[in-house]
Parts: sequence; structure tokens; C-alpha cells
Amino acid sequence: KQAERIGTQLKAVCEEIQDTHYIFRSQYDSPEIDTIIFVPKQNNAFNVKLGEFCNIKITGVVNPFDLQGEII
Repeated sequence: KQAERIGTQLKAVCEEIQDTHYIFRSQYDSPEIDTIIFVPKQNNAFNVKLGEFCNIKITGVVNPFDLQGEII
């Protein structure tokens, strides 16, 4: 099911900032329960702040529950 989301775009909020990537949650997903989206920092030049909403394009599936994306 998650693979069907590859190529789609959505609005998501930055919930965590780590050394190598940001962790986002879409506006439709509940914290700590639903899908999270990993966005590698090296794939973009954005300076995202915690709590900021960004437009994300889904680029891959990380595991059965979570996704990878990029800021657009």
C-alpha cells in the first residue's frame, strides 16, 4: 500500500531534526501512531525548523509503515 504513495505530494510538519535527516508527519497522520516521512538533509538545501510545514514529494518506502521523501 505504501508503494502506491511514491510520486505523490503532500503537506507535512517537521517533527524532529536529526544529524542526517528530518522526520515529517503528514497533516493527515497522528503523532506516534501513523506513518512518518524521512527526508535526508543532503537532498535539499532547505533550513527546516521544528514545527514548520513543507510540501513533500514521496520518493520511496523505508519499511512497511514509513516513507522517504524530498522537500519540493
